[in-house]
Amino acid sequence: MTKEQKTELQQTIRETAGKLFLQYGLRSVSINDICRELGISKKTFYLNYSSKESLVEDVLAEHARKTSERMTNRIFTQKLPTEQPCIIDRLMGFSSIQMHKPSPRHDRLVYELNKYYPEIAHWRLQTMHNYQYAFFKEAIHQGIQEGVFRDDMDIDLITEFITVQFMASIHHIFDHYSSPADKKSAMQLLVHVQLMALCNRKGLEYYFRQRQEAGHEDKEEE
Repeated sequence: MTKEQKTELQQTIRETAGKLFLQYGLRSVSINDICRELGISKKTFYLNYSSKESLVEDVLAEHARKTSERMTNRIFTQKLPTEQPCIIDRLMGFSSIQMHKPSPRHDRLVYELNKYYPEIAHWRLQTMHNYQYAFFKEAIHQGIQEGVFRDDMDIDLITEFITVQFMASIHHIFDHYSSPADKKSAMQLLVHVQLMALCNRKGLEYYFRQRQEAGHEDKEEE
Protein backbone atom coordinates (compact mmCIF):
# COMPACT_ATOMS: atom_id res chain seq x y z
CA MET A 1 0.00 0.00 0.00
CA THR A 2 1.43 3.35 -1.04
CA LYS A 3 1.51 6.37 1.28
CA GLU A 4 -1.22 8.05 -0.76
CA GLN A 5 -3.43 4.94 -0.58
CA LYS A 6 -2.93 4.70 3.19
CA THR A 7 -3.84 8.38 3.61
CA GLU A 8 -6.96 7.91 1.50
CA LEU A 9 -7.98 4.80 3.45
CA GLN A 10 -7.45 6.58 6.77
CA GLN A 11 -9.69 9.38 5.57
CA THR A 12 -12.38 6.86 4.59
CA ILE A 13 -12.15 5.11 7.96
CA ARG A 14 -12.25 8.44 9.80
CA GLU A 15 -15.29 9.72 7.89
CA THR A 16 -17.21 6.45 8.23
CA ALA A 17 -16.40 6.15 11.93
CA GLY A 18 -17.42 9.76 12.51
CA LYS A 19 -20.86 9.12 10.98
CA LEU A 20 -21.33 5.93 13.00
CA PHE A 21 -20.21 7.59 16.26
CA LEU A 22 -22.63 10.46 15.67
CA GLN A 23 -25.52 8.12 14.83
CA TYR A 24 -25.05 5.39 17.44
CA GLY A 25 -22.69 6.81 20.06
CA LEU A 26 -19.04 6.23 20.89
CA ARG A 27 -19.59 3.24 23.17
CA SER A 28 -21.99 1.41 20.87
CA VAL A 29 -19.74 1.42 17.81
CA SER A 30 -16.96 -1.18 17.86
CA ILE A 31 -13.99 -1.70 15.59
CA ASN A 32 -15.83 -4.71 14.16
CA ASP A 33 -18.78 -2.45 13.28
CA ILE A 34 -16.50 -0.04 11.45
CA CYS A 35 -14.72 -2.83 9.56
CA ARG A 36 -18.02 -4.43 8.58
CA GLU A 37 -19.39 -1.09 7.35
CA LEU A 38 -16.29 -0.55 5.20
CA GLY A 39 -15.78 -4.15 4.12
CA ILE A 40 -12.22 -4.29 5.45
CA SER A 41 -10.45 -6.69 7.81
CA LYS A 42 -9.38 -5.86 11.36
CA LYS A 43 -5.79 -6.35 10.20
CA THR A 44 -6.28 -3.55 7.67
CA PHE A 45 -7.82 -1.37 10.38
CA TYR A 46 -4.86 -1.89 12.71
CA LEU A 47 -2.44 -1.05 9.92
CA ASN A 48 -3.99 2.42 9.99
CA TYR A 49 -4.99 2.92 13.63
CA SER A 50 -3.42 1.36 16.69
CA SER A 51 -6.69 1.38 18.67
CA LYS A 52 -10.24 2.67 18.79
CA GLU A 53 -9.00 5.53 20.99
CA SER A 54 -6.51 6.66 18.35
CA LEU A 55 -9.33 6.67 15.79
CA VAL A 56 -11.57 8.71 18.10
CA GLU A 57 -8.75 11.24 18.52
CA ASP A 58 -8.30 11.48 14.75
CA VAL A 59 -12.05 11.96 14.17
CA LEU A 60 -12.19 14.73 16.78
CA ALA A 61 -9.01 16.39 15.51
CA GLU A 62 -10.46 16.59 12.00
CA HIS A 63 -13.75 17.97 13.35
CA ALA A 64 -11.90 20.66 15.34
CA ARG A 65 -9.83 21.59 12.29
CA LYS A 66 -12.89 21.91 10.05
CA THR A 67 -14.79 23.90 12.69
CA SER A 68 -11.89 26.34 13.01
CA GLU A 69 -11.58 26.57 9.24
CA ARG A 70 -15.30 27.39 8.87
CA MET A 71 -15.06 30.10 11.52
CA THR A 72 -12.01 31.66 9.86
CA ASN A 73 -13.66 31.56 6.43
CA ARG A 74 -16.87 33.09 7.80
CA ILE A 75 -14.97 36.05 9.18
CA PHE A 76 -12.41 36.69 6.47
CA THR A 77 -14.52 35.87 3.40
CA GLN A 78 -17.90 37.28 4.46
CA LYS A 79 -19.29 39.95 2.15
CA LEU A 80 -19.58 43.28 3.96
CA PRO A 81 -21.08 46.60 2.86
CA THR A 82 -17.91 48.46 3.84
CA GLU A 83 -15.75 49.22 0.80
CA GLN A 84 -12.48 48.31 2.53
CA PRO A 85 -13.42 46.37 5.67
CA CYS A 86 -10.91 46.10 8.50
CA ILE A 87 -10.79 43.49 11.25
CA ILE A 88 -13.33 45.48 13.29
CA ASP A 89 -15.90 45.20 10.50
CA ARG A 90 -15.24 41.50 10.15
CA LEU A 91 -15.64 40.78 13.87
CA MET A 92 -18.82 42.87 13.96
CA GLY A 93 -20.12 40.97 10.94
CA PHE A 94 -19.35 37.63 12.56
CA SER A 95 -21.54 38.51 15.54
CA SER A 96 -24.51 38.75 13.16
CA ILE A 97 -24.03 35.28 11.66
CA GLN A 98 -26.72 32.91 12.89
CA MET A 99 -25.26 30.14 15.02
CA HIS A 100 -27.10 26.87 15.55
CA LYS A 101 -27.19 24.80 18.71
CA PRO A 102 -25.46 21.42 18.32
CA SER A 103 -27.82 18.51 17.61
CA PRO A 104 -28.88 16.08 20.38
CA ARG A 105 -26.66 13.47 18.71
CA HIS A 106 -23.67 15.77 19.06
CA ASP A 107 -24.54 16.45 22.72
CA ARG A 108 -24.74 12.68 23.37
CA LEU A 109 -21.37 12.14 21.72
CA VAL A 110 -19.77 14.83 23.92
CA TYR A 111 -21.43 13.32 27.01
CA GLU A 112 -20.05 9.86 26.23
CA LEU A 113 -16.66 11.33 25.44
CA ASN A 114 -16.47 13.05 28.84
CA LYS A 115 -17.74 9.95 30.66
CA TYR A 116 -15.84 7.14 28.96
CA TYR A 117 -12.82 8.87 27.43
CA PRO A 118 -11.93 11.71 29.84
CA GLU A 119 -8.33 12.00 28.66
CA ILE A 120 -9.43 12.36 25.03
CA ALA A 121 -12.13 14.82 26.13
CA HIS A 122 -9.47 16.97 27.79
CA TRP A 123 -7.24 16.71 24.71
CA ARG A 124 -10.21 17.74 22.52
CA LEU A 125 -10.84 20.90 24.54
CA GLN A 126 -7.14 21.77 24.39
CA THR A 127 -7.10 21.23 20.63
CA MET A 128 -10.13 23.49 20.16
CA HIS A 129 -8.49 26.06 22.43
CA ASN A 130 -5.31 25.99 20.34
CA TYR A 131 -7.23 26.60 17.09
CA GLN A 132 -9.17 29.50 18.63
CA TYR A 133 -5.98 30.92 20.10
CA ALA A 134 -4.27 30.88 16.70
CA PHE A 135 -7.26 32.60 15.11
CA PHE A 136 -7.47 35.39 17.68
CA LYS A 137 -3.72 35.95 17.62
CA GLU A 138 -3.84 36.38 13.85
CA ALA A 139 -6.80 38.77 14.16
CA ILE A 140 -4.99 40.85 16.80
CA HIS A 141 -1.87 41.11 14.66
CA GLN A 142 -4.02 42.20 11.73
CA GLY A 143 -5.73 44.85 13.85
CA ILE A 144 -2.36 46.21 14.97
CA GLN A 145 -1.13 46.33 11.36
CA GLU A 146 -4.29 48.17 10.34
CA GLY A 147 -3.71 50.70 13.11
CA VAL A 148 -7.00 50.06 14.93
CA PHE A 149 -5.77 47.83 17.79
CA ARG A 150 -3.43 48.82 20.59
CA ASP A 151 0.24 48.04 20.02
CA ASP A 152 1.19 48.17 23.72
CA MET A 153 -0.50 44.89 24.68
CA ASP A 154 1.03 41.66 25.87
CA ILE A 155 -0.30 39.81 22.82
CA ASP A 156 0.07 36.31 24.24
CA LEU A 157 -1.72 37.27 27.47
CA ILE A 158 -4.62 39.13 25.81
CA THR A 159 -5.00 36.34 23.22
CA GLU A 160 -5.26 33.73 25.97
CA PHE A 161 -7.80 35.84 27.86
CA ILE A 162 -9.99 36.38 24.80
CA THR A 163 -9.79 32.71 23.79
CA VAL A 164 -10.92 31.48 27.21
CA GLN A 165 -13.65 34.13 27.35
CA PHE A 166 -14.90 33.25 23.87
CA MET A 167 -15.07 29.49 24.43
CA ALA A 168 -16.87 29.85 27.77
CA SER A 169 -19.29 32.42 26.34
CA ILE A 170 -20.21 30.28 23.32
CA HIS A 171 -21.24 27.42 25.63
CA HIS A 172 -23.26 29.85 27.75
CA ILE A 173 -25.02 31.28 24.70
CA PHE A 174 -26.02 27.83 23.42
CA ASP A 175 -27.16 26.67 26.87
CA HIS A 176 -29.19 29.75 27.87
CA TYR A 177 -30.62 31.28 24.69
CA SER A 178 -32.98 29.65 22.24
CA SER A 179 -34.13 32.46 19.94
CA PRO A 180 -31.85 33.70 17.12
CA ALA A 181 -32.39 37.30 18.26
CA ASP A 182 -31.13 36.55 21.79
CA LYS A 183 -28.13 34.65 20.44
CA LYS A 184 -27.31 37.55 18.14
CA SER A 185 -27.53 40.07 20.99
CA ALA A 186 -25.30 37.90 23.18
CA MET A 187 -22.73 37.51 20.39
CA GLN A 188 -22.74 41.25 19.77
CA LEU A 189 -22.09 41.87 23.46
CA LEU A 190 -19.23 39.37 23.41
CA VAL A 191 -17.63 41.06 20.41
CA HIS A 192 -18.21 44.47 22.03
CA VAL A 193 -16.31 43.45 25.17
CA GLN A 194 -13.44 42.07 23.10
CA LEU A 195 -13.16 45.16 20.91
CA MET A 196 -13.25 47.48 23.92
CA ALA A 197 -10.18 45.64 25.23
CA LEU A 198 -8.35 45.62 21.89
CA CYS A 199 -9.06 48.92 20.15
CA ASN A 200 -6.90 52.02 20.38
CA ARG A 201 -8.47 55.47 20.14
CA LYS A 202 -8.68 55.34 16.35
CA GLY A 203 -10.22 51.87 16.52
CA LEU A 204 -12.78 52.89 19.13
CA GLU A 205 -13.87 55.89 17.09
CA TYR A 206 -14.22 53.71 14.02
CA TYR A 207 -16.06 50.97 15.94
CA PHE A 208 -18.64 53.30 17.48
CA ARG A 209 -19.18 55.01 14.14
CA GLN A 210 -19.82 51.65 12.50
CA ARG A 211 -22.13 50.64 15.33
CA GLN A 212 -24.13 53.82 14.93
CA GLU A 213 -24.46 53.30 11.18
CA ALA A 214 -25.44 49.65 11.67
CA GLY A 215 -28.07 50.67 14.21
CA HIS A 216 -29.48 53.22 11.80
CA GLU A 217 -29.68 50.58 9.04
CA ASP A 218 -31.47 48.16 11.39
CA LYS A 219 -34.09 50.79 12.19
CA GLU A 220 -34.65 51.49 8.48
CA GLU A 221 -35.21 47.76 7.83
CA GLU A 222 -37.82 47.64 10.59
